[in-house]
Amino acid sequence: MILWFSLIACLFASLYLPVLGQQVLKHRIIFIDLALAQVAAVGYAIGIATDGNGMLYAAVITAVAILIIAALPEQTDMPKEGIMGAMYAVAASLGMIILASMPHAEGQMMALLFGSMLGVDEKELFTLAASGLVAVILIRFHDMKHYLGRVLFYTSLAIAVVPAIYSLGVVLVFSLLVIPGLVVWKNGQMGN
Repeated sequence: MILWFSLIACLFASLYLPVLGQQVLKHRIIFIDLALAQVAAVGYAIGIATDGNGMLYAAVITAVAILIIAALPEQTDMPKEGIMGAMYAVAASLGMIILASMPHAEGQMMALLFGSMLGVDEKELFTLAASGLVAVILIRFHDMKHYLGRVLFYTSLAIAVVPAIYSLGVVLVFSLLVIPGLVVWKNGQMGN
């Protein structure tokens, strides 16, 4: 039954991540998913290290990161990809430092980096399906020209990508998010 849950989780993710990936490619912010997931991982690590609720810490820290990223205007001289890449690198380093100070950190680090696809259960399937549906609905209403629109856009991505990365791993989620859109990319835009 475990493999069925893994297969269903991959199918759920393959339905909604390419839809979100089209918007990521359109706005040319490929590293946003990795940055948000890594920021959430830092929050989760802080929660584990302090015997608190890891998901609550992850949600709060990710929300703060979204508010900061959304403050960048749609058109800026500053390379947003560079900022998001730096956010990813700093968050990854902080997460490793926090987890390295804990006993049995190796298992926690591996789970945060690569997910636990073979450990997907009914609760995670529901979370993946619900978060993907909510994200696809919300992302339809974003407007990158306005701060609140950017907050909605980044929040939509975080709602879908963060749980998917914890279940399926960074490599698979990033691939499902970006590769389908790249396959149909033509002359600087999405193919019809």
